[in-house]
Amino acid sequence: MEVKERILTIAGELFRDFGAKRVTMDDIATELGMSKKTIYQYYKDKNALVYEATKVVLERQERELQQIEEEAEGAMDLALRTTTYFRKEFGNVNQAILDDFRKYYPETWELYLSYKKNCFIGSITENIQKGQEEGVFRKDVDINLISKLRIHLVELGFNKDTFPLEDKPLHYIQDQLFEVFLRGIATAKGLEIIEQYTEKINN
Repeated sequence: MEVKERILTIAGELFRDFGAKRVTMDDIATELGMSKKTIYQYYKDKNALVYEATKVVLERQERELQQIEEEAEGAMDLALRTTTYFRKEFGNVNQAILDDFRKYYPETWELYLSYKKNCFIGSITENIQKGQEEGVFRKDVDINLISKLRIHLVELGFNKDTFPLEDKPLHYIQDQLFEVFLRGIATAKGLEIIEQYTEKINN
């Protein structure tokens, strides 16, 4: 692995586990077993490193979600496969990460907002529309409004004031929010698929 790629990988893992603000360049250097001077040869400051590490994660997620979309058998299957994917993604993510971006790393926050608008909301909108055509999602829901709601529910799960992790872990919070959302827009046919999927993964 090239040095630059290794720095991004390790930094990204530390940001994911502990939050971007809490992790220092000294922490990253120690974890890498190299000097800060070496890191600064590739990244001018921590802001640049946070930005690039986050970009790598978002681009990877986009590729993996595209693969899931290609393999899914219909809109409800895609929705359920996607939540399984994010359950794994959120398993080790520090709840403070989005708040850190918003407060301390404006360029990274803008990167996240752009990704949310162009990737997440767009794909959710398309899938709800497809699900309405397939009869698994209710036709009376406002697609644009509901798509935005889905993203805001994800972000709400990262709010430590509303959902302190001392009560429940992040992946559990996200699971519960998604289940309520999905059941709320599902038809009777869609609910039947959800029940079959739930029974399958629990057995």
